[in-house]
Amino acid sequence: MALLGVLGGAIAFVCIRWIGRRAHPLVSVNYFSTCCTVVSTTVLFLAPLLNVGQPEIHFALPVSGRQWLLLVSLGISGFIMQFMVTAGLGGEKSNRATTMAYTQMLFAAVFDKWVFGHAMSTMSLIGCGFILGSALWVAVTKKEEQDTTARPQADVEAGRIMEGIPMLEEERRDREEEQDSSEESIPLQQFR
Repeated sequence: MALLGVLGGAIAFVCIRWIGRRAHPLVSVNYFSTCCTVVSTTVLFLAPLLNVGQPEIHFALPVSGRQWLLLVSLGISGFIMQFMVTAGLGGEKSNRATTMAYTQMLFAAVFDKWVFGHAMSTMSLIGCGFILGSALWVAVTKKEEQDTTARPQADVEAGRIMEGIPMLEEERRDREEEQDSSEESIPLQQFR
């Protein structure tokens, strides 16, 4: 189940980077929130009917002011975090934004020890070492020189210049060929 969550997170990061600056980060955050609401509602509705995880999985409203305060602060913090991650991934063209996402593992480990008093196992420490080592390797290694002869393409929706995207490159070439062929053809009115 954890690997499925990691796969979903990786797909989300790739999609956000692919969208880039063509859509405002709030659009992605709203779609994400809508999907989470639909999935959560479905699970909360179907879990009792299918007798999955019962009686632990059920809907309950907060009963005290402290619980409401924690729920509201969690919602606000989650929204700010989601907006910042989406804006960072969409606006940054290098791997720096994705490598910064690995810092959440450090915060989780520190708060797990500080708040709950749990110590990480040896296997968890080794896994964290592999992940952080890989992230550091990607962050510090020099990027290979890219082909500077490729022309940047215009973003049709926002009117901005974008790095090369093969699908848009083909569309640009097709438009240029159509323009060239229309310029080469001689209108009939010139012969009359």
